[in-house]
Amino acid sequence: MAIKNISIIDAIKFGYSKTIEHFSLLFMAYALRLVISLCISLLVNYSLGYIQNGLSTGLVSYIHVLQIGFAGFSLSIFNAIIYYVITLGLTHISLNIYDGKKSSVYALLYDWRLILNYLTALFLFWITLLLCSSAFIISAAVIIMTKQYVSFLGASALIGIILGLIAVILLVSFRAGFFLDQIIVDKSVGPVDALKINFKMTRGVSLNLIALWFLSSCLILLSSLTILGIIITVPAYLLTRTYAYRKLSK
Repeated sequence: MAIKNISIIDAIKFGYSKTIEHFSLLFMAYALRLVISLCISLLVNYSLGYIQNGLSTGLVSYIHVLQIGFAGFSLSIFNAIIYYVITLGLTHISLNIYDGKKSSVYALLYDWRLILNYLTALFLFWITLLLCSSAFIISAAVIIMTKQYVSFLGASALIGIILGLIAVILLVSFRAGFFLDQIIVDKSVGPVDALKINFKMTRGVSLNLIALWFLSSCLILLSSLTILGIIITVPAYLLTRTYAYRKLSK
């Protein structure tokens, strides 16, 4: 795959313009995910509160506590699964918006069959990130101790390790996982293939993508000062990533 470049300004412009154009659809989609998550969270919190009150007053048995606790745990797992299913649905909607296809809020559940692939890909991504970060820390510690830099560098050595670790985390995150949701929804591939495709797509453009992410994150942070700002900026970031994905996947 040829190395390509991405215009950060064009990506952000696309994200915000398409968010405003499809505001009602995106607002309903994100609101639905929020409402479902809040409802399930309230049920879990109610279960925990019931257990605590029951134990303190002696009104419930330990068997009953275990049953309620298991129900609360199951609801938490269900909440996480629903969250990721809707995440894939939002990705599906964003791809349709870029491609000029019609979409609706029902698309949030279109890709539920891909949830296992997505969760497995996320797991492999975090394992990869953990292994790379651990390898860097161990290597840096061995080099520093072997060279006895600590005695005269002091805090500088620690700062260098922290900065290097941040660089490793950013690089691995973008090379291995920046487009996982788009790849799985768009290509319906397995988790390993998704990581491989992401790695190939981001070759030579990692710094560009990091700059895009950093600028978008700053815009999200600034927009969080107002409710309307965050409502627009969050879906705009998804569409910005979708723009970058489509440009790199051509």
